[in-house]
Amino acid sequence: MGPKRIIIWVEDDEDDRILFKEAVEDLKIPVQLKLFGLGKDLLAYIDTTEDPLPELLFLDLNMPEISGLEVLKKLKEHPKWSKIPVAICSTSSRESDMQKTFLMGANIYFTKPNSFRVLQAAIKRILVTNYQHHTSNLQWENFILNL
Repeated sequence: MGPKRIIIWVEDDEDDRILFKEAVEDLKIPVQLKLFGLGKDLLAYIDTTEDPLPELLFLDLNMPEISGLEVLKKLKEHPKWSKIPVAICSTSSRESDMQKTFLMGANIYFTKPNSFRVLQAAIKRILVTNYQHHTSNLQWENFILNL
């Protein structure tokens, strides 16, 4: 078995971070999960890290200090991090938020579910998606993950 896939989750709500971590661990998919509580922490990390790039980044939109939209913009402008697939996970189901993140280069958008099992199913679906194809063929129809 090769090295674990690196996944990053950026979420200011500690309970949501714990739920996400438990959901991933319960799936038994071999990943190395890195958790960040704020967008500014992730941005500081990407500018200084020597770690291998993550395979996927989950990003909350509504965060204090630096919003998820600002983080997404900076990721997509960063020469090394711009190609990393980004999954937006937000409490917002506003179409305007979905459209903004789509136009800014996010790969998938889903609204945070209230159920642990639904969250787990969404994470599993996202982790098994072939983002190499998905990134080159972004379409609105496959951008929204319906749970």
